[in-house]
Amino acid sequence: MLTVNNNWEVLKITKKEVTGEHLIQLAKEKIGGLIIRDFYPLDACRKISQYLLTNPFESKKPADNVEIFFLGVNLTDRSEDKEDYFRRAESSWQDRKELLTRLKVPNPVHQALNLFTKLWSAGVKIAEENGRGLFCGTFRRINGIDLHMDWAPFLFPQWKSLSSISEQYALNIFFQAPKVGGELVVYRQNWSQEDEIFRYKEKNLLGFDRDVLRGNTDGAVIKGEEGWAVLTKTRHYHEVWPQAKNEIVGHRLVCSNFVGQTQDNSLIFWS
Repeated sequence: MLTVNNNWEVLKITKKEVTGEHLIQLAKEKIGGLIIRDFYPLDACRKISQYLLTNPFESKKPADNVEIFFLGVNLTDRSEDKEDYFRRAESSWQDRKELLTRLKVPNPVHQALNLFTKLWSAGVKIAEENGRGLFCGTFRRINGIDLHMDWAPFLFPQWKSLSSISEQYALNIFFQAPKVGGELVVYRQNWSQEDEIFRYKEKNLLGFDRDVLRGNTDGAVIKGEEGWAVLTKTRHYHEVWPQAKNEIVGHRLVCSNFVGQTQDNSLIFWS
């Protein structure tokens, strides 16, 4: 865990306080992150967490000693084969609907869409590719993610619905958070295509060599908590710190979404 100059403001507000202006502040890099503290009910968080920790679900291992468990398809994993992606998206929607119905808890994606619809007049919807909706709201359990960026126009140019967005954000809704570790670190440095020379070439490794930061340690260290929603700009380099092996108390369980700002200023959601 490297020293970070934690000097970038992160706003903590409630659902009643959040406005579209906060998203504009994030886009203009006035703030490094936005936390909505009372986003999702705590009793629902605990029901979902208990289920996810006691029932097996899919996993992948993109980097040495880092395993990601997830419920729901990620575009990152299935972007090359659109038909396969949409088959998995359809089953993911159904699996999550059945789970939330069984647990008798509200749908966190619906809550996010409803909130953003109220605060963003240009419109909010789930991203579509040729009239077919992309999946959003992947449930994930992770213990650390390497330094990386997320920028759909570069990573998924073949997906027309995402290739021309002007901004991209991550919206992570926390069902559970570890007592020690699990912080999201957002560096005050945007990715550019010239940085690709620093990308790891090994297939089992995710992200970039730390030299891409060129000594920059300015940023924001964001510690999520149960029931919070954390919004950040994904073109900035970011990482998730792992938990110490002898201090595994709690897990980083989130509902993970991307939010894109389109050319007509509307917002689209996917995972």
